[in-house]
Amino acid sequence: MTGEIIIPENIAQAKKYLKQKFVPLAGGTTLLLNRSANQKLLDLSKLKLNYIKYQKKSINLGAMTTIGELLEEKKLENIFGGLIPKALLTIGSNLNRQMITVGGNIVGIHPWSVLPALFLLLNSRIKTIQKKIYPAEKFFATAPKSLLKNELVSEVEIPLAWAKSIGRWEKLSLTATDYPLISVGVLPVEESIRIVTVGLSLLPQLFIIARKNIDKEIENIGEKVKISQDIRASIEYKREILKNILTDILQ
Repeated sequence: MTGEIIIPENIAQAKKYLKQKFVPLAGGTTLLLNRSANQKLLDLSKLKLNYIKYQKKSINLGAMTTIGELLEEKKLENIFGGLIPKALLTIGSNLNRQMITVGGNIVGIHPWSVLPALFLLLNSRIKTIQKKIYPAEKFFATAPKSLLKNELVSEVEIPLAWAKSIGRWEKLSLTATDYPLISVGVLPVEESIRIVTVGLSLLPQLFIIARKNIDKEIENIGEKVKISQDIRASIEYKREILKNILTDILQ
């Protein structure tokens, strides 16, 4: 395998190489396994995008921060009822979690990617080194790579307005480290309940329901949710499992 690898020293250099069609290399868990011949890579390790910053109204996560580093941050256990570490612990094995980065997981999206759904649930904002800001609902409405083009994600901002809400995260899979057949995140917010799904389609799906008539709301989600073909389970099986998980959480 041949191909150039550049390590920019700063953001300005990174912008220059992005315009030359270099492909960003974060944790490498996906890209290095699927790298094409002569592909030009941009190693982001020197851009100082590895951080967890606490602001007055938000937590900001650098794009190069790994899942493992987030799990070491004990303060995250005290917001959203510990929702963030609960969701992160459903991602692969411990070895995988030391390599997977925030930016890599949300840009190189797969049906089983947890962070896109988690950030969607928490009403986050995705920022780029080009100073653009995308609400999570817009960012994950389509494949992020097609949205970003030559942009590079720099950080994710999680607002703390709902930090006292108690969230839940449930995963159904064959083994603890296997890709989920389905994962569901739930966060009660004021008079509504936010719900996200993982594993049913390429992109995470968000539903916002009222706290009244929960049974009817669950049935509506079961009808509206988009489910892709999966050799491990039928579409109808996944639909019923989703409704059962939501019933267990919400009632």
